Amino acid sequence: SSLNTPMRGVNTALGINTALDDLNLQCSIGVTSGLVYGGLVGSKLRQEYTIMGDVVNTSARLMKASKTDVLCDISTYRKLSSRVFFETLAPIMLKGKAAPVPIYRAVGL
Repeated sequence: SSLNTPMRGVNTALGINTALDDLNLQCSIGVTSGLVYGGLVGSKLRQEYTIMGDVVNTSARLMKASKTDVLCDISTYRKLSSRVFFETLAPIMLKGKAAPVPIYRAVGL
């Protein structure tokens, strides 16, 4: 169900991070929770499926801010704080945001 979507997202992100770490590779992942538009955009000649919304942009910004961690927004943290171990990090400025954004590093399940 959609109620488990944040958990599946963080679980998958942590799994990817661990698997790549085992191969001595690094990745950065941003996980956010919220509503998005998902669907076809474009003209009759050229269409593509995409997702759009503030949480999509925030996820991309968190990914960019991360070096090798899984960073999450406050919405994901609030939904999962009783099921996932998080480290609270200092709020950071993200492009498109007027104030610093609280961020949380997913540490494990």
